[in-house]
Amino acid sequence: MKTTRWLLGTLLFIMIFCSTATAQAGMSSIVLTEYGVERITGLSTALFFGLVVSTLLVRFFWGLLVHETEWPKPTLMKSFAATFLGGLLFFLVLVMIAGSRELLTPGAWEPDGILYKLGPNSDGEDNLNFTTSEVE
Repeated sequence: MKTTRWLLGTLLFIMIFCSTATAQAGMSSIVLTEYGVERITGLSTALFFGLVVSTLLVRFFWGLLVHETEWPKPTLMKSFAATFLGGLLFFLVLVMIAGSRELLTPGAWEPDGILYKLGPNSDGEDNLNFTTSEVE
């Protein structure tokens, strides 16, 4: 009974808050073009199959490692959990790298819509224009 209530509550939440095309309470939303929707669909499909293949590879190699030991045998859920946690750890490292970029160059990145671009340096000129003599 408790599981049924949780499932119904989750489905109700998804139906009310996640299926609407407009943003709730006046929040801004991003509207993608047809090309953008196709790119997101392709990326999510590749991510899904990459996760499935990675899970199967983790299960296979985990099974090879614990073949004759008393370690726990691999299951799909344990392999998926290991793959998912590894992906989250990788994502955390990438976010830390991006954060350190901003900390090491404060104010160098300026908002440009929903993205960021490299702003002008202290002399007022563009940071992207430089000559080879400045590099040496």
